[in-house]
Amino acid sequence: MNRFTFRTQMYLGLAILAVCFVLSTVTRQGVFTNLGWFIYGALFAVHPVCPKRYSYVDQEQMRRWLRIGGIVVMVLALITRFGV
Repeated sequence: MNRFTFRTQMYLGLAILAVCFVLSTVTRQGVFTNLGWFIYGALFAVHPVCPKRYSYVDQEQMRRWLRIGGIVVMVLALITRFGV
């Protein structure tokens, strides 16, 4: 299996968010919105992918910051309550 590129991972995350937003609206359950954001953050926490235009930056440091950003999104999804 090929590894995701940054663009592929962004589009996959946006598709997951869109599906979860639609589920949240249809079912009137805000937990689906939180679930979508949690999955989106988990994508970057588990598999941090750097954009090609930032190839001059230290890749390990960039991956570390992407993981931290993913974890922040996951925590915000856990503590935020979205009402539909």
